[in-house]
Amino acid sequence: MDMQQGEGDQAAFFKTFLNTEFYTAFAKRDVIGKEGVEENQTEFDFVLFASQQNSDKQTVVISEQASYIQKLGAEQIMSIKGGELLQSIYPDVEISIAYDNCGIGMPVDMIEWLKGAIKKDA
Repeated sequence: MDMQQGEGDQAAFFKTFLNTEFYTAFAKRDVIGKEGVEENQTEFDFVLFASQQNSDKQTVVISEQASYIQKLGAEQIMSIKGGELLQSIYPDVEISIAYDNCGIGMPVDMIEWLKGAIKKDA
């Protein structure tokens, strides 16, 4: 809540975010005859939603509560840590953290900054 109001400690928020287990919607798709793949496989894609902050962007909605993701109509849900999400999120896609009928939006530039900060610390 403090972060959304611009009052929180950004470093503490990001440290918590990276280690928190979130739920998100995903979709399976069969990969047939993909170059470099010997057998047919199943891959997973994040379900993307229209961004409420930027009309030309899409977002991955995450929540600490699986029930919130189910309310969005998700058929399949998985859990993922914030740090793992950053490593696997598509370029040019935002993250929306949903909680208690509110949320925090992480725009693409914030995500890219955080990825860069993680690489510097590694």
